[in-house]
Amino acid sequence: MSLSQDCGAQVLVRFKGDDARDGSSREGSTQTYGKECNAPSRTVLFVDDEPSLLEVRRLIFEFVGYTVLTAESGEEALEVLRSNVVDAVVVDYEMPGMDGEETARQIRRMRRKLPIILSSGCVSLPQRVLETVNVSVHKTALPQVLFDTLEQQFQPIPTANGVHEIAMQLGRYVPA
Repeated sequence: MSLSQDCGAQVLVRFKGDDARDGSSREGSTQTYGKECNAPSRTVLFVDDEPSLLEVRRLIFEFVGYTVLTAESGEEALEVLRSNVVDAVVVDYEMPGMDGEETARQIRRMRRKLPIILSSGCVSLPQRVLETVNVSVHKTALPQVLFDTLEQQFQPIPTANGVHEIAMQLGRYVPA
């Protein structure tokens, strides 16, 4: 990994099995991730029962400027939330004990407006789960997808007055 001029991280991505069985190898892809230098630091809680995934996400997201907290279960996530200020939660769906759905429901009871991103390897999820979280991202998606999704959750939602002002700036008439 190397820092680029805009404080993002350039990451050479290689996946397990990138070396072909026939002896040839494929090139990894280089992506730039992260935020501008002056972007505010955000605290993200990652919840997953796979410690290796938590460690990889922690390393990548800390490298580009996030403060990262981790929990290996829904119960542990609730404890972390009770004692820390968190800007968003990324939670796995399939976990032993308290699953991602119940974890998200408990988080909603504690902090109704906290952005919750479901990270799942499941092909389809029950609608009731999707209604509990803000958005769902496939677990195998590249880090850029998760970065972009997190940043979208941090964007303020424009008020009706704000939408009117934007429309006027674009030269479009919108009745107030």
